[in-house]
Amino acid sequence: MVLDKEGLVKQDKNFLEYPDHTLARYPREKHPEPMVIENSNGTYRLSTSEQRYPNRTDKVFLYYFLKKIWENKFKSREIQTTRYRVSMDVFGGRSKTSYDRIIGGLKKWMGVSIEFNGIFYDGNNYTTRFFGIIDDAILDKGTGKLIVRFNEQYLEQLKHTQYYRKIDWKKFKQFKKDITARLYEILLIRSLPWKIEVVKLAKKLTLKRKYPSDILQKVKPAVNELKNIIPIGFSSYKNDVGETICVFSKFEENSQSDSKETSKIPVNDYNRHLGILLKVGVNREVAEKVITEHDIETIAGVIREVQDIPDAKNPPGLMISRLNTIKVQQEQKRLESEARIKEAERKKAEEKAKEDEEEILRKRAREYFDSLSESERLALKEKSEKSLRVPLKLWENHPERKESIIMTEIENNIMEKQLPHSIMCFGKQNKSSYESKYERVTCKPKYEKVIREPVVSVPEYERVQKKEE
Repeated sequence: MVLDKEGLVKQDKNFLEYPDHTLARYPREKHPEPMVIENSNGTYRLSTSEQRYPNRTDKVFLYYFLKKIWENKFKSREIQTTRYRVSMDVFGGRSKTSYDRIIGGLKKWMGVSIEFNGIFYDGNNYTTRFFGIIDDAILDKGTGKLIVRFNEQYLEQLKHTQYYRKIDWKKFKQFKKDITARLYEILLIRSLPWKIEVVKLAKKLTLKRKYPSDILQKVKPAVNELKNIIPIGFSSYKNDVGETICVFSKFEENSQSDSKETSKIPVNDYNRHLGILLKVGVNREVAEKVITEHDIETIAGVIREVQDIPDAKNPPGLMISRLNTIKVQQEQKRLESEARIKEAERKKAEEKAKEDEEEILRKRAREYFDSLSESERLALKEKSEKSLRVPLKLWENHPERKESIIMTEIENNIMEKQLPHSIMCFGKQNKSSYESKYERVTCKPKYEKVIREPVVSVPEYERVQKKEE
């Protein structure tokens, strides 16, 4: 990778490993929730007091200002510049929009709070650390002078860290896709080949995608764009437990005098298996497609399997046929896995709906109970205590718990007897003559107010019920 020395910025690896800006978009009326990433050592938490997290453009501003700090050899945490200068250097021009964008970006960085709970790596140990990024910014609208002050602890970490990378902020700015820029940050600190489960990768990339297929659909174009500056290969596969594993591999190109050999030297797993596929007669275009669609272990297994077949006819065809079969099987497993996830989410939503419905019913039952006269409430309480005589003995020394159990039983009785289902306002408007005559509340169409009517005493209610039976 060729780096522009004028665009280099020193950045601690921890701030490249974990996101301080996001790709995800949030509705303007909704405050973004904290972003949490967990691993075996602890958790990373990104939060903001603003209505937006910083995005890639805001990260470009941050790298630009950090470059100024670095050029000044960290002598001050304060930068003095102008909106005009920043706009010209970042956008290549100036306008009211670019000026407003700069100030908006600074506000976002002032609102950011970063927490490394046991996972901040300093090269030797994992520690707990908390950071802000920018403490304050001052703009003189008359002169256009802009003063930016960084958080002291944040700059001290960048100044003294031995665990860092130099990032080309101009390259970071020029990527067409935001996800490519974020992937660029992550891969700068990784030794290739690198494997990671696809959902974990999505969290590092800050993608708001649930399903592996959706995530891969975003990652693959980013890898293709990144290949222009980093020689990288990408593949994915399903492991034994059905997880999708992403594999990033590095390769180099070189020439070779023997025309029968591939022009790419097999310096790693990616090229070694690509070379083997080419040697056995697989078309280069097909071989490169196979490498991107299957993990190295799968390809190696198929190669060994075909090579072990004595006098095999058309080995290249056998390999591709077997790999295609495996691809279909993996896709079927993926679809089944996603179907199980969706079914689990559906059941969870149903259970939540039932819980919410029961809570509404209990709330209305409590309202019903509170609307009764003191004698009626006492009668219901005595009835519930009588039905729970044996279990209540266990809670004689815990009056609060005993009272709670009695109240729950009263609510159950009201829900089952005192308040018919139609009265609970869950859609059924047809009432029996008995319900119409003795109901405590009348259900109106959805979202209309509930009208309270004269209350029938408990004794009369029970007499009428007994008579009708």
